[in-house]
Amino acid sequence: MIKLSSNRQAAINRKRIIFILPFVLAGLVTLDLLAYFYQINKVANLYNSSQGVCAPRDRNNTKVAAIVFYGDYGSSTINRVEKATKLYLDECVDKLFMVGGFRKERDFFGALWMMELAENQGVPKTSLATGEGSYDTRSNLYQANKIAEENSITSLVYISDALHLFRINFLLKQMQTEGPYDIQFIAAPFEKNTFAYKWRRFNEELLAFALYFLVPEQVLNGIILSFRK
Repeated sequence: MIKLSSNRQAAINRKRIIFILPFVLAGLVTLDLLAYFYQINKVANLYNSSQGVCAPRDRNNTKVAAIVFYGDYGSSTINRVEKATKLYLDECVDKLFMVGGFRKERDFFGALWMMELAENQGVPKTSLATGEGSYDTRSNLYQANKIAEENSITSLVYISDALHLFRINFLLKQMQTEGPYDIQFIAAPFEKNTFAYKWRRFNEELLAFALYFLVPEQVLNGIILSFRK
């Protein structure tokens, strides 16, 4: 039996790795794409079908509020505010609660900007409220629950893009902050209705789920806060 020198064996191993690596990467991308198509179809069935569903505001002493989540300083958030504003003007909800987007060091609070957008679209200031400086989905939900309690809300409508709503639904169950509310999820349009954009959003959400499971909550909060100053 011929024994190869360690250098030659190492060279052979490197060639094997270089040969196998493209197939491994192709397999991972294929799995990611399959997961994307499964998930995008799932959230479409869960949340997109809810768009436009509305009960008139003369309900039996119920108070309905829409919780609108900040996305970024752009059209993704504008789409969410427009969806919520339409629900208000159509008398489907009584209040709009804006949460998220707190960037202390930049002197910016996305929720206040969202309030201004809603006011400009015809929602009176008395029907608007914001949280107290939340900056990620978890803290947004805590703030939303607090505002709902303060306003004696009986029913909540969560508004974001469909992929984010899936994570919101997961966190509500994990955090047990649903409260004594009837809950509905309504998807706002994505910032871009392209495969590339929605695939990117899917992987952003996939990363968020991975971090929830792999990183302790306090550590994760510190990491998020360091990026969202």
